[in-house]
Amino acid sequence: MECELCGGDAKGLCPRCYRYVCEKCIDPVTLYCLDCKRVKDEIERDLERYLDRVEKKIEFMERSRCYGCILYRDELMSSLRRVRELKSMSKLDMYENVYERACELEERLKSLAVDYLVRLKMGKL
Repeated sequence: MECELCGGDAKGLCPRCYRYVCEKCIDPVTLYCLDCKRVKDEIERDLERYLDRVEKKIEFMERSRCYGCILYRDELMSSLRRVRELKSMSKLDMYENVYERACELEERLKSLAVDYLVRLKMGKL
């Protein structure tokens, strides 16, 4: 078989796109072809930008602690759900940096959620 990227002698298959690739056209860490590796890297950068935005929301929530605002509660709970989903997805797709950041942000969001729920239960909202 010949490499579907450069035409050289194919040595294996990309586990993502199933193209035959040679040793020059495969990433030694992920074993993806160079095209799939670029796609994976771009997706990871996009997810990191998304986590940057979530982190800014968390910083605002930590500063404001506007417990009486219904938007605060909604944003807190939806951010927690989205970060948990992202954490699961990033673990499956081997986005290590995204997974670690999602774990950190999840802990911060859980802390805010517990604080909010305790105040709600105590009737201080």
